[in-house]
Amino acid sequence: MRELKAAFEERSLEFEDAHFQQHELGYDIFGHVSWQESSKSKSGQQFYRLHRTFVFFYRPATTLPEAMLHSKSTLVSQLQSAFSHLLGMPSCQLEGEDQFNSAYDITTATPDSLRALLTRQAIDALVTVRDAVIILKPRGVLFMRHQQAISHSSMQLVPPGSRQVHNADQRIDDTDLQTFLDDAVTACTAIANDPDAGRRAANAVEGTFAEEALHNMTSRGGYIGHVISKHLVTREMLDALRHQPVPRSNIPGPIRKLGWQGSTTFLMTVLSLMGTIALIISLSTRNNDASWWIPLLISLGAYVGVVLTCCHRAARKRLVVHGRALPGIITAVEQTDDEVNSSLIYRIVVQPQPDGSPIEARMPEQAAKTARRLMEQGRETWVLVDPGKPARGTWPEGWSLEALPD
Repeated sequence: MRELKAAFEERSLEFEDAHFQQHELGYDIFGHVSWQESSKSKSGQQFYRLHRTFVFFYRPATTLPEAMLHSKSTLVSQLQSAFSHLLGMPSCQLEGEDQFNSAYDITTATPDSLRALLTRQAIDALVTVRDAVIILKPRGVLFMRHQQAISHSSMQLVPPGSRQVHNADQRIDDTDLQTFLDDAVTACTAIANDPDAGRRAANAVEGTFAEEALHNMTSRGGYIGHVISKHLVTREMLDALRHQPVPRSNIPGPIRKLGWQGSTTFLMTVLSLMGTIALIISLSTRNNDASWWIPLLISLGAYVGVVLTCCHRAARKRLVVHGRALPGIITAVEQTDDEVNSSLIYRIVVQPQPDGSPIEARMPEQAAKTARRLMEQGRETWVLVDPGKPARGTWPEGWSLEALPD
């Protein structure tokens, strides 16, 4: 179910029913799913649950490049093309396949790998299916009906000003269900039922899918490429960090950012500013206001926060500069209830080899995806361990987008 949930990339998923049919390469899963959406109006933000029908072709033994293919809508396609160009996303069209190019828009950061998946059989099948949304995930293919093809009469619109969670029902009804299932099989099985699909896509380019995606986005410029280039921890940086003798020096900026600075620079600035303002107010009112001590307490609290943040940063920095690099294996990846900037945080446990105390790292979803892949494949990783406190450490490969294996 984890791979099925990951295919939707929604936070509040609920599966109303799911039917599993075993396949020699995995499972074909059909069902209904819902998640919470929101919209803004003059009366404020309104929430509703969006209900959809899906088919997911789960293939646990393969690894596919991530992509989304959806039937073209003239206005949506024009807006998407302009927006993708602004962001610096690579384009993906098939040479000599005018019928396919006019029928589908493709969103992917790995166009070369995706083209290797789209065989003659797959292209011929796809052009016969209309109103489709096909999402390729590493472990399978998700099929849904294009939202514009679903009758608006099935929509239960949210009453203005209502604070209740209402429904927007876009499930396929019984009269269209068989056509929907037939379209899902036609559109997806040329890829999903090909045992060599993942290998063929992986061999299409040098390096991993993650490295292909990063190269495409950073080499095109654009906003996404600029942001990624500024914060990207490369494999070369990690190799240098692992093998550099302690104390390490000349730490690259992206490793400093993720290793110990994070968002604490902004937090320290805010706390320092707040503490200074509160101190000034306290000192200026102490002779004529009996409550002058309240802003003084606020000031002291803010400065205590600065000191605690500095101690946290110093401990994290000590790990990067003085930590021992030890080989290890991932033994657990668990979702926590914590969030940072609306992103879920995961608990990742690495067992140093040949022995030592387990190292726990709390990292966002992208790092958790890398950790799961390494754990599934039994690959070795490595950790930095505090020489003075062997139970304290960090997992540097979780900082790198390039560390995600195929």
